[in-house]
Amino acid sequence: MLSAEQLAAVEDPARQVAIVAPPGSGKTSTLIARAIRHRDEHGSALCVTFTNKAAREIRERAPGMDAVTFHGLAIRLVQASSPEPITVLDELDARDIACQVGEELGILRLGWKDGRRAAAKVLADRAGRARYRAILRQIRAVDFDLLIDRAIVAASTTRAYRYASILLDEQQDADPRQWDLVRALQPAAITMVGDPRQTIYSWRGADPAILLDAYASPEWSAHALTANYRSAPAIVELANRIAAPMSFRAPPMRAARESTRSPAWMVEPTPAAEAELVAHAAGIWAQDWILAGPPAGLILARSWSELDRVAEALDVEGVPFAHLGRSAGDWSEPKLRSIVKFLQLSTNPRLDPWAIDLARLMGTSEERIRRGGERAARVDRPLVEE
Repeated sequence: MLSAEQLAAVEDPARQVAIVAPPGSGKTSTLIARAIRHRDEHGSALCVTFTNKAAREIRERAPGMDAVTFHGLAIRLVQASSPEPITVLDELDARDIACQVGEELGILRLGWKDGRRAAAKVLADRAGRARYRAILRQIRAVDFDLLIDRAIVAASTTRAYRYASILLDEQQDADPRQWDLVRALQPAAITMVGDPRQTIYSWRGADPAILLDAYASPEWSAHALTANYRSAPAIVELANRIAAPMSFRAPPMRAARESTRSPAWMVEPTPAAEAELVAHAAGIWAQDWILAGPPAGLILARSWSELDRVAEALDVEGVPFAHLGRSAGDWSEPKLRSIVKFLQLSTNPRLDPWAIDLARLMGTSEERIRRGGERAARVDRPLVEE
């Protein structure tokens, strides 16, 4: 059952629609309902999201709906325009190669710690960026940025994957090149949904101005979902106070649910003391959960390191918990990443920049792996065979 605000956004006949939707406002339901309407009216519709999980949720809630990430869409287009296989490096792999280039060219000092900043420094250097891209050409691979660039070119040369309507989720997290990719497909209708107040990826190029400009433009039909069905009134009021200084003309959120509880404000002098306080409070609440039914608590933090401290304190308190960040972060463990890279070598014989990781995994010398990589590249066969 859609609210009046949601229904107005779904049924808007305009070809260009910008919807500002704060947390808990039914954004996904509104997006799906409009996508289904456009698919039925125009014959085809595509939902573009930022995570595979979000795309999967849309497909589950709207069977038959085509939903894909920006990078998934880019891979479709590149593969449709060229039969040549493509290896897409994830962010950590691309960062590893950039940092290797930085060490090779002396751009990075020994002992650097922040891999993301180190890689950004290398790619900001003209020689570093040129060497990095030369290596990617050599190993027949692209990073996410190059993938989007190739997809924009492919969109102008292939008629594959054309949609009458494209609907963009979490538009505040899109960067200008991703927006260029959508426009290159020239859909008859575009709907963007997001909330500039939730932009957290500016460090990787996300630009909320894309949504802000559309929302303020007379060429776009603008809608604001103001109801928050998720949070208590005190939390909604706090969020509105924090967002008030932002130069943004969308109306503030309003709480759509009632609650007699008020938030508790507690301040501790050190991160460790804060973690202990949170764990102790969770221990008290856990007793109520055990008596009342299954657990229903959630602890949020700014970083994985803060959550790790809280997890240790919860262990001491004896409170059962699931550390969502820990399970997701397992794939960044060096040994597991080496296994993944080793398997990827079975399809791309030229990924020899990963030789160091392979050497560590296999317990052999780096030089031996490098010689094998050189031979494999000469005969164009997987290094795993060599």
